[in-house]
Amino acid sequence: MMSNVARWSALLISGALFAVPANAALPSLEVSGGLYVLSVPYLEYSANGSIFAFSASLSGSRITSYRLSQASSVALDKSAAAATTPVLTESAGTFTLTLPYLEFLNGGTRSGYAAALVSKDLATFAVDAASVKAISSNPDAPTNVSVAATDGKTAGTQSFSSSTKLAVSWSAPGYAVDHYEISAVESIKNTTVTTASASSPVTLGGLKAATAYQVTVKACKDSACQSAASAAAVSAATSPEYWQLQGTGNGYANATRAVKDGSVLSWVMHWGTEAGSLAGRHEYFYKTVAAGRDGVAIATTAGTATDVATLTSFVTDTALGLRNPCTPPAYTDCASNSGALEINALQAIPVAAGKTVRLYMEATSLKETGSPTRIYSLDSKDGLTGQRYSSNAAKTYCGGSGSTDYAPGGACALTTVIGLSGDSVKPSPLKQARQFKIGYPTLDSWLWNGAAGTYMIVTGDDACGKYSNALFYAVYDGTDWTVQSDGSGCAKALVAKAHGPVLVHLGAAQYKLYYEDQSGGMSGKPLRLLYGNGAASGKVDFDAWESSASAREVYFLWPDGTLLDAQDESGLGDHMIVSDSNLASQFMFHNLGGFDNAKSPSGSLGLGISKLLNP
Repeated sequence: MMSNVARWSALLISGALFAVPANAALPSLEVSGGLYVLSVPYLEYSANGSIFAFSASLSGSRITSYRLSQASSVALDKSAAAATTPVLTESAGTFTLTLPYLEFLNGGTRSGYAAALVSKDLATFAVDAASVKAISSNPDAPTNVSVAATDGKTAGTQSFSSSTKLAVSWSAPGYAVDHYEISAVESIKNTTVTTASASSPVTLGGLKAATAYQVTVKACKDSACQSAASAAAVSAATSPEYWQLQGTGNGYANATRAVKDGSVLSWVMHWGTEAGSLAGRHEYFYKTVAAGRDGVAIATTAGTATDVATLTSFVTDTALGLRNPCTPPAYTDCASNSGALEINALQAIPVAAGKTVRLYMEATSLKETGSPTRIYSLDSKDGLTGQRYSSNAAKTYCGGSGSTDYAPGGACALTTVIGLSGDSVKPSPLKQARQFKIGYPTLDSWLWNGAAGTYMIVTGDDACGKYSNALFYAVYDGTDWTVQSDGSGCAKALVAKAHGPVLVHLGAAQYKLYYEDQSGGMSGKPLRLLYGNGAASGKVDFDAWESSASAREVYFLWPDGTLLDAQDESGLGDHMIVSDSNLASQFMFHNLGGFDNAKSPSGSLGLGISKLLNP
């Protein structure tokens, strides 16, 4: 017996084959020469697990019945909208051609309808009268569309609005609207944010800071939005980010300090539910300058809130930490060349597999020619508590003057994560690997699942000599981290002339990246902001990021609302933003002064804290 597809194809009129694009116009019905002509440029038919596509033309002397005039196979359009695509189905020997939307042209009048036709032989079709319903083909669009900043604030002399939201309002058209679809397309990577609303106004969230958008409001007459009309796009832009130092006055001295005996290269970990009684509290790893404990100190909060009061009440346990094995500046007390590693920038990553805290760190090999810096890791010995890192149960800290703890076989032996060009262990196309951050979906879980495709942004110098102090990109394959390179084997720079990356997860595969710009461009203010969106592949690869030409300025205010100038802002170096589940409340830790401030070069007065005023 001839298959249904073959039967349909066999009805082709000789010489009537024609190629119709899969995305051709929707069905139409018009009167021509006394006949009703129904054109269906694209329809789908499913058989034996496969989908076939056709075009067809039918005609009849009455509006209620038709004969097939032409039919042809066409390319399957996988992007065809299910809500409006005509479908041919079969049940108990009866075929039904469902037309979700067709336009009827009669004497210059255009009307919209939905209808279904039935057939026993795929040659003659009759209209199912009960299926016919009118659908407006040309509804009016919303009018008076307005897009404006929202959540306005004032601090000192500075006024600003939300950096991630825009308020959209409009006037409704003169008919019953099922719902509205509001879309905002940004100007840099053309990513789109869309939301639905039953009425005006609506607030669009999840936008990028300091970014221009084209906002469109579409009125839908039905739930599938088969009949819809869009207003002309309206341009608007979000505000830049404004962060305010906590404390009083307009200088480093009166700024609130989260930690007084520390500076730079810090990391705060927020314990999750798997940490038991520690859940909700914060653990702070920071570089201490305290005599006898020079290295990494560990402090904790007693409270569980993510607010200024809690995040400035860290208590340091002086028995814990990772101490440097050699004393600067002479470093004459190093007991082991291979273990003479000075630890600097770090990031504590709670790992789901094994329920451990993996401390990733930058460390300088003090006794090696050129004092190269690599990226290492060390797993905690107390699970997700993340405070004990020595395999020597009798010792609560690692390192110390003359210690061999960090050498191979030592109680705190470090594992190389990213080596350098020419290394025998984990070589990379870099000749220096310094400050870094690993990006993983902290809004989904505080624990890293170790997924392949996780990325790391690393400050460094490339071995080809193209870049010095640039941001490079490394990707995890489930076992190793690989620094991305170009066709000639040279490391690819995500941002040239920059250091100190900071990453914030924004949901799904979206992140924001802060870094300290060293190009001297724009206003000279050092902190910049870029966005990455890996929605297309589900992974945030190198190309998911905006180019550095699109970097936004980030603004800082003193506690009294005065704007920091470029030099004062440079004293806030080596930033870190608390990883938390609430993007409406973001806190940044940073230095309070530094030698980068040409107006007042000095050591940091401690680690201060700023709050994002306009999320």
